Order: sequence, then structure tokens, then C-alpha cells
Amino acid sequence: MRSRNWLVVVAAVALNLNAHPRLDLFPRPTSSYPHLSPVQPDPATNPLAQAERAALLDPTPGHWLALAQALDWAATVEPSGSHRLELLARAYNLAARAVAAAKAPDALMYYTLGDIQLDRGSVSEAHSALTHALALHPADLPRALIPSDLILIADRGDQPAQAVAWFSDLAATGHATAEDWAVQARRLERLDQLGDAGAAWEQAATLDAAHWERWCAAAADYARAPDSRTPSMRDAQTCIRLGDEQPGSAPILALAHSFLAEALTEHGLYAEALLHARQSAAFNPAYSGALDDETVALLGLRLFPEAIDSARAALRISSRPSARLYFHYGVACFDTGKFQSAGQSFEHAAQLDPSDDAAAYNAGLSLEQSGNPGSAARWYQEALRRNPNRPDRDGLLRRIRSLDH
Repeated sequence: MRSRNWLVVVAAVALNLNAHPRLDLFPRPTSSYPHLSPVQPDPATNPLAQAERAALLDPTPGHWLALAQALDWAATVEPSGSHRLELLARAYNLAARAVAAAKAPDALMYYTLGDIQLDRGSVSEAHSALTHALALHPADLPRALIPSDLILIADRGDQPAQAVAWFSDLAATGHATAEDWAVQARRLERLDQLGDAGAAWEQAATLDAAHWERWCAAAADYARAPDSRTPSMRDAQTCIRLGDEQPGSAPILALAHSFLAEALTEHGLYAEALLHARQSAAFNPAYSGALDDETVALLGLRLFPEAIDSARAALRISSRPSARLYFHYGVACFDTGKFQSAGQSFEHAAQLDPSDDAAAYNAGLSLEQSGNPGSAARWYQEALRRNPNRPDRDGLLRRIRSLDH
């Protein structure tokens, strides 16, 4: 057994999903095995020798289990090597022997067996023993022990959906830590369950106020989740309030202001969105997303020349311009009558996002306005290929036929 302190997980920091908290099981207070001490033994004593002697004098399942726990504990101080593997092999054999010999193996026996198997790297066997322990409704074990190990198994097996399911059991115990919730948020992001991920980040931030940036992570996930603009705005505002004047906070605050700008734009509050977009750019001048938010707000305010300037600046500072940047530049050009530039920009957007039928349609419309009917027809056809159920399908087919003649 090893002590497992979870890594603190923050936005934009790579996770180590194998680093889970684990509770020390030896020595353990229990009425079934009275020889186990309820507190950590004094370093001057030798618990392994004590367990060896007890098992020799009284070879019973309880003493075999205690010795297995002591061997597993001893293995934690051994570096990776043959001696550690020998200790774990002996621990497993004794735990398996205790389970086999007991008239009614209890949850502690199965948990110990599974925990040792997990330390040995035998994941499937550990899963079997731990689920058996859980099925026995263990009243004598801390409730968080078994779900924590099952979550670890799922993460090691790259099964985020299973880990998410086991996390529900851990959360129900009331012992899920801020770090537990942060790792759960990352799992949910992998599964594209962004609303739930935002809620998990909120729990992580609430349980550990020192990590204010988790409010920004919540805002980011809510911003991408359907119908979640209100919680995104709320959490972004909390992030800005708590992160103000924090060392190194500028890039995170830039994102928070960007989330607010997007949400306000969606609500038609373009002037307010413009303020937050410019604050985002002030916090991080190299962030092209801030200039893109500014472009959209300016388009909403019908300030088209300014929108063109902002869109050009976004494209200029971006190392890899996105379809979104080209799309908004195309809108700004189209609204000022620059149809050829608009067509080129929408073509770029459509090529970068092969699923976007709106970019393809806009490319066709811009090229038609610029006097290029053949190219316009091809882009109209591409828009229908991408989305055969467009509501303007019939009208678009008539327009394609007229352009082809």
C-alpha cells in the first residue's frame, strides 16, 4: 500500500490521472482483527515481525490477512525491484489464502486482496476483488476506500466513463476532495459532458478557495456547453473578482473576459461585450480570440470599418488562423461591399471547417455578388452537400440552375 496524495489540478496543466489518494490500511482498527493497532506504530517497533510471529503462533485467516497487510505496507518503502515484488507476491498469497480459508470472507478481506493486486499491477483481478468487497456493503471500512481504488483502476485502463460512474459512489460518501473533483472535471471534458464538467470545476473551486482559476475552467466548459451561458458568465465574473492582481493571472483573466464577451454578444449586449473583449486584449495582447470577440461585437454595433480592422489584426497575430477568424472577417468584408475579399475569406473558413455549410453558402453568395457565377454555384452545391436539409434548399437549387446557364 502506498500513500496517495492527489496532484493539484489547474487549468492548462497536464494531469496525472494515476495519482489518486489512497488510505493506509495497516495498522487498522477493527474488532475482527484485534491485534492491529488503531494508530501508526512507533518507528522503533517492527509491525512486520509482529505480524509474522502472530501468524506463526496462530495460523488463522485473520492473522494471515494481517500479515498480508503488513507485507503490503513494507513494500511501500521498497524501491522498484525484485524484493518489492517478492513482498507483494507473499502479501497476495496470504490474502488469497485468508479469503479461501474464511467461512464467510468479509469486505475487508476482499478489499485487502484487491488493494494488493492493484499494487502488483494486476488490474482485472483487483477490480474483481474490489467489486466483490463493495457488494458486501462494508460497514467496517471507510466508505471512500473502495470507490477510490475502483476509480484508479478505471483511470489506469483509460476508461473515463467507468471512472465517472465510480466517482458518483465516492462523491456520495462526502469524502471527495477538491482535487478529486478537478480530476473528475477533466474526465467529463474527455467525454464531452461539458455542463457536468463545469459543475465539477465549481465543486473543486468551492472546496479549495486557493485555486480561484478553477472558476475560469468552469466558465470555459459552460461556454461550450448547450444552454449554459448564464453559469458561464457567473463563473467568469467570479474568476475575474478572485483573480484580480493575483501573480501570473493575466492570461487566465483574458480568457474570463473573453467568455463574458461571447455570452454578452449572444444576449445582444454588444456594447458591454466590446468592453470585455478589449479588457481581454489588454490582459493578453497576443490572444487572437480577444480581437475576434471585438470583431463580433463591432459587427453587432454595425461599426463595419472598425470590425474589418479588428478582424485583420486577429488574423495577423494568430499563428494558425481558425475558421472562426476567417468567417468573421468575411462577414465584415461582405457588410462593407468588399465581396471578392469576403468570398476568399469564406472559402478559407469553409476549407478549415469541412462541416460548416454556412461558410460554404456565404462563399457562394459573396462570389455571386462579385460576378463569379461558376464558383458561386459550386459553393452553393457544397453547402447543400454539407447540409442536405437546409431550409432554403429548394431556392438554392433554383439559384444553382440559373447560375449554370
